[in-house]
Amino acid sequence: MDTVIVERNDIKLEFKPTAIKRGAKKGNTYPSPDVTKETLPLIQSWFGEEKLIALYKAELNKKAQIWSDEATNDDTGVFDPDVFIDMAKNVSARGETMESLKEEMEEITGQITELAGDMSDPTSIGKMQELALELKSLRAAYEAKKRPRTKKGEEEESKVATAA
Repeated sequence: MDTVIVERNDIKLEFKPTAIKRGAKKGNTYPSPDVTKETLPLIQSWFGEEKLIALYKAELNKKAQIWSDEATNDDTGVFDPDVFIDMAKNVSARGETMESLKEEMEEITGQITELAGDMSDPTSIGKMQELALELKSLRAAYEAKKRPRTKKGEEEESKVATAA
């Protein structure tokens, strides 16, 4: 696949071949822009304010639905605003399955191992640190998905009520 250049709002943006990293289509490529702090102003201008607002709104609504689901007790349907607030503050809910989180953690661990094997590249340490932070975030998301979705104290109350 070749690089594709898309002009929008009088700005030309390169979409470079990017490999799909997990799932059924792992290894296939798709065109994707390079989104970094440095390219963000260009991408914002390319999209335009109205489109960005729509994208942010849609993404935040999806996240809020995930956080709400994670903060709601499966058995009682009781919503725990403290859990919701914590997830929103930490953006810890990634909206992925536990299996896909595990796959992504394995992939990042492999990338770190690969970088550690070639310390001749002066950027390796910086890349390894970035990947380690991403791995930490994935682990937090994985642990959040593993936790029982019960409000603090409900489990104890339930045990007491059952014993009586």
